[in-house]
Amino acid sequence: MAKPPGNHKTITFLRIIKTGIQNFVRNAWLSIAAMAVMTITLCIILFSFVANITLNNTISQITDKIDISVYLKDEVDEETRNDLLDQFNNLENVKSVEFISKQDALEEYKAANENNIDLLLAISQTDNPLPASLRIKPIDVN
Repeated sequence: MAKPPGNHKTITFLRIIKTGIQNFVRNAWLSIAAMAVMTITLCIILFSFVANITLNNTISQITDKIDISVYLKDEVDEETRNDLLDQFNNLENVKSVEFISKQDALEEYKAANENNIDLLLAISQTDNPLPASLRIKPIDVN
């Protein structure tokens, strides 16, 4: 038996392409519907991934801003304050502990309310009413 002239693989490939195009054209509505369903499915999956990453990032940024303030009475001496700082620093769920003196608290208050003249006027008419405090940053807010 003699081989047909030309490359047999090329002829087979061209027949496959021709049959595929014919079937695509014959069933155009079915092909379009299948592509539309696949496109919508892929869009939903992409949206889910983007929403998940965005929400995780937002939650992470919000939890980084959470801190706990422990206000100290004016009578607390430096030794007691340092003992308290050491106790908080030794806790495994504490990232950092920062001491805020009365004067630092007043400066922060003035900086936070620099556009509110009434509050600045009220705070300037009295002695410093703000207490010293410890600002604690937790590792896990739970």
